[in-house]
Amino acid sequence: LTQARECHLKHCRALQAKGGWDRKAAALDELADAAMHCAEAHCVPLGVGPAGDTSDKTQVYTFAMWCRSAHKKVAMDGAVGSTPSGEPGRTKLAKALAMVDERHAELSA
Repeated sequence: LTQARECHLKHCRALQAKGGWDRKAAALDELADAAMHCAEAHCVPLGVGPAGDTSDKTQVYTFAMWCRSAHKKVAMDGAVGSTPSGEPGRTKLAKALAMVDERHAELSA
């Protein structure tokens, strides 16, 4: 599961590294789909690890920070996320962020 999480996050980062993802609805939708897959992987508990193991919390936090920055970028004025054509991707990205924020809150409690 740890490798799957890392793979999903690398895929998200690779899609974000492509220029113009925040200005093209199709690219935003692709990134949002990848973010949803990544959020789903991060919401599955890793299980009980050795005492003091915080890898689950660290991975969830890392993805939450990435997702928050991507969501903030598409929410800005002028980005495709603030237009009707970008709404599905923006909504999906917000849902992924909400899922991973909830999981992070569980782990932090």
